[in-house]
Amino acid sequence: MSNSSNAILATIPHLTRPNYSVWAPLMEAYLTSQGQWRILFKRAPQLQYPTIKVTKQDEKGKDIIVNEYDTSADMLNEEAVEKWEDKNSQA
Repeated sequence: MSNSSNAILATIPHLTRPNYSVWAPLMEAYLTSQGQWRILFKRAPQLQYPTIKVTKQDEKGKDIIVNEYDTSADMLNEEAVEKWEDKNSQA
């Protein structure tokens, strides 16, 4: 943390219930100046996979779905997840 960001942070009071309305805009401004505000609101992309259905047969020989797993290869989002993790590890 640079000296200037330490100086800015020193001007922000510790959060208490009564001072939230003063603290919130100061903290938002500080986090924005440090490139960190987006982390609070941007969600990480999720990996998605195709659906695999696990079935078994009932006593009449009819297939019953026991479980479903979403494992779609065409929906795989690993690159987006890696980019998000890289970007946030640098923040």
